[in-house]
Amino acid sequence: MKDKRSITVLATVLVAALLSACSKEESSTGPTTPPNYFPLAVGNWWVYTGIELDTSGAEIPGTEWRDSSVVVAQTTIAGRQGYVMVSYSTRTGGTDTMMVASEGGRLYVYSEGWTGDGIPAPSGWIKYADPAAATWSIWDTTLTNVRLDSNLTTSGTFSWRGERGGTMSVTVKGRQVTAQEFRVRVTYNGKLYMGGMEVGTVTFTMVRRLWAAEGIGIVRSQNDPTELTIQSALPGGGMTQKSRGERTILVDYSVR
Repeated sequence: MKDKRSITVLATVLVAALLSACSKEESSTGPTTPPNYFPLAVGNWWVYTGIELDTSGAEIPGTEWRDSSVVVAQTTIAGRQGYVMVSYSTRTGGTDTMMVASEGGRLYVYSEGWTGDGIPAPSGWIKYADPAAATWSIWDTTLTNVRLDSNLTTSGTFSWRGERGGTMSVTVKGRQVTAQEFRVRVTYNGKLYMGGMEVGTVTFTMVRRLWAAEGIGIVRSQNDPTELTIQSALPGGGMTQKSRGERTILVDYSVR
């Protein structure tokens, strides 16, 4: 088995698929007056400082950058009223546009959808945060015979789950605020096949975190280092590939 090539291809396929998914709404009973964790209005803006994390989660000096996001317009898409947000990063020197919405304290992000390499990802609104739910399902799908190269395929279960974490104290513009953590946990658990014969297992984990403060918005976010593990009975055994993470901290904002 071409271990290094197979792992690289599988990581590319899986990470590409993580860029978009659809949400499955769950009914939940929210508070009478939900917290305004995600204040959205045209003209609101936020500025963050970011830094890369090594595979153990430690910050890497010298990798800092600045991100800025501004709400530029209001829009309605797929039956939900949302806002257009444009972000600029000094790390890439480019801009990114996304649609977001806030309802009852929940945060939704719209995905255009993506399909490739045998992995389906329908379009739709993804529920990224819900202060009234401990956990929620975002997306589940079964992958069958996803081809990685001429001989290697994988089949398994690909899942997104949302989680509400605890709270933490964060300093924003010189004052302490309480921020609520939300997590999106992405996992893939599958089997590896070569020439139609099962030769091992594949697992992939990615966790995206954000902390939001009432009346301010997202004050901290983090993509944990990812981990892809292949266990194989073939000569050479299995391999684990880890990728860097990143963290951003709010340094300035203006909301109304």
